[in-house]
Amino acid sequence: MHVGILNMYSSKLSNDLPKALDSIGCKYTIVEFDGNHYETIQRSRITRWILTGSKYNVMRKTSPQLNLDLLKMRDKRFLMICYSMESILLQLGCHLITRRNNAREYFDLDIGGNTINAFRNHYTYIVPDSIHQRGMRLLATYKGETMNVEYKNAVMTQWHPEKTADGIKFMREWVTKK
Repeated sequence: MHVGILNMYSSKLSNDLPKALDSIGCKYTIVEFDGNHYETIQRSRITRWILTGSKYNVMRKTSPQLNLDLLKMRDKRFLMICYSMESILLQLGCHLITRRNNAREYFDLDIGGNTINAFRNHYTYIVPDSIHQRGMRLLATYKGETMNVEYKNAVMTQWHPEKTADGIKFMREWVTKK
């Protein structure tokens, strides 16, 4: 399988995500975020895309935002991590809160009756009660914060699957899911 990575960081992508993909035998192409990201993804033959986290504050007007039309691409599937999830859900009207201190920790996350070890690193989070768009499925919460959502052609995580063995297994299942 070959996946695309849309790097939302303002700097070079760290090696964690490429290493995780290497470990599951997955090839990848890294694309830097720009104003043409929608067209780049649309023209690409790659059907699975991972949209990364970022150090940007998604609530700032000057921070980059993903194009909501990505959710209309029927032939593409997205795994949106942290900042990418925040960008989409903010634009869809969900309630986001930015806390004073960063939540950075390994923790046990229950997803559909399975407990996995996960890692999170974020200031901003989504209030679970605001996940209300028709067709949106809230899959997991932790300490009153949204952790996983499915919507249209996207699986969204507020945690970083590339940082733990369970997260890498989660990515493998997403990559191979029909």
